[in-house]
Amino acid sequence: MTKIFEKQGKLVIEDAEIPDNAEITVFRGEQPTLTVANKELVGTFTGNTLEFAKSAADEEFRQYYVYQYAEITKIVALRNLSLAGTFNTRDLGGYQTKTGQTVKWGQVFRSDALYQLTDQDVKDLERMNLRTVVDFRGENEIADAPDREIAGVNYVYLNPNAEVAALATGNLVDDQEKVSKLVAIANSPEGPAYFASRLDEMALQMRELVSTEIANKQYRRFLELLLEEDSTPLLEHCKGGKDRAGFAAIVFLMALGVSKEVILQDYLLTKENMQQRNVKRMDEYRVYTDHPDVLNYLSGLMDTKALYFEAAFDEMEKLGGADKFLTKVLGISEEQIMALQQKFLY
Repeated sequence: MTKIFEKQGKLVIEDAEIPDNAEITVFRGEQPTLTVANKELVGTFTGNTLEFAKSAADEEFRQYYVYQYAEITKIVALRNLSLAGTFNTRDLGGYQTKTGQTVKWGQVFRSDALYQLTDQDVKDLERMNLRTVVDFRGENEIADAPDREIAGVNYVYLNPNAEVAALATGNLVDDQEKVSKLVAIANSPEGPAYFASRLDEMALQMRELVSTEIANKQYRRFLELLLEEDSTPLLEHCKGGKDRAGFAAIVFLMALGVSKEVILQDYLLTKENMQQRNVKRMDEYRVYTDHPDVLNYLSGLMDTKALYFEAAFDEMEKLGGADKFLTKVLGISEEQIMALQQKFLY
């Protein structure tokens, strides 16, 4: 898979498939189309590591990079969106499927909540022509922190009733009440056993996102929404962008034929994106308690573990297997899966 990253103020594209003697031409532009039309020439390179300086265009707005060699055309972009008001917004494009196709860039994004978007963030999302926001949070979460309004966007609310995932995020307004309840449990005779049995409670939550009827209904609706005309570009989110939004990303990439191993790579990117945020949240919790059982429990809820991801796939196996989950459990037809692949793969 092609890699692109920033290094000392430059952009670096690495693609091991490029022949050593190939001449590569790179273009940049705002549109995630697999064409050089309306894109600016970056330069011509040789070798399978392409390094070039960032331009004013890169600094101003999100860019997609098309490069060509030996009659082959590819496209790549930085995965994370640099929004000041979110910490876990990223593009689900660029992943290869098991058949060698690539998920289209710039069509489906996953994120944490949008209530802290800055005015500039809103302008950037409008410039990206965002059409739909899918919010997987519960009613109370939305009432406490409604998303910023983005012009031209249809807001869709699909609550899978994931109470543990909601607890894992929270905010300063409800932290004191949440922590005081947990401290009361910790100080009770049942406290040690209670927390010992819940250190990986998020794994159970992921199983419920797979198996409960209400969750199945909401994630089926999510995939159906993706097929609707003019629904994309689409951004789906919950509070932290980890569990409920993470599971939406899982079913989307599964439907496109991306392997479990590659989907896990995307899932674990949340751990990297949330690292600084989680340190800050733990410091906020320590204002209210220093009880180790409570702090370990809250840390586990916020963490992004492969264990949680594997729990979801293990639950799919119990229900007939991951390959059949979309059709037998979610109720997505083979025709709909083919339509999703046609729409979202290069």
